[in-house]
Amino acid sequence: LGQVEQSVWTTTDFGLPTCTPEELVVHSAEDSANVIRCLLAGEPGPARNMVVANTAAALLCAGVVEKILDGVELAEATIDSGKAQEKLKNLALLTQQIAAG
Repeated sequence: LGQVEQSVWTTTDFGLPTCTPEELVVHSAEDSANVIRCLLAGEPGPARNMVVANTAAALLCAGVVEKILDGVELAEATIDSGKAQEKLKNLALLTQQIAAG
């Protein structure tokens, strides 16, 4: 079986700027949906950076990439290519179809 490692990362490990928790706060479901749409459209900002960092860590843990910066690069490329936005649209369509019966 695999090994368990504990790591502490900072924004510099990801090559991303720092932000405050307040910059990530949303006040409604509508605000949250808007933030998601904007970051998937490629708009820069704290929310996108958080998603990129979490995705990079997940890719590293899954063995898809060997270095955290490679995960950042892959996450950013996926967002910038429109693939992530397309997946969200497909998920929304599927959800609507299931709800319609």
